[in-house]
Amino acid sequence: VDVHSGFRTPLHNSGVEGSAFNSRHQYGDALDVAIDADGDAQFTQFDSRLVALAAEMVERRHPELVGGLGIYLHANEPYVHVDTRGRKARWWR
Repeated sequence: VDVHSGFRTPLHNSGVEGSAFNSRHQYGDALDVAIDADGDAQFTQFDSRLVALAAEMVERRHPELVGGLGIYLHANEPYVHVDTRGRKARWWR
């Protein structure tokens, strides 16, 4: 597991390239993470898709945790953003 980002202060968030002005990271309910979901010792696009699928399954079983799910496949190391913003939001880059 490689945590790219968790809580960010507004000052730190303003310096993160591509971050939203009102990023959920500033509220402490967001995480950017790369997980070796298939156990091959690499962080790949396939792993990111498996992590996103797992997050979708959690939301189905626990609607109170609904939130954002972003898949970043074109980064140097593919990763997934998850948050509990209270409404469903999806994106990929």
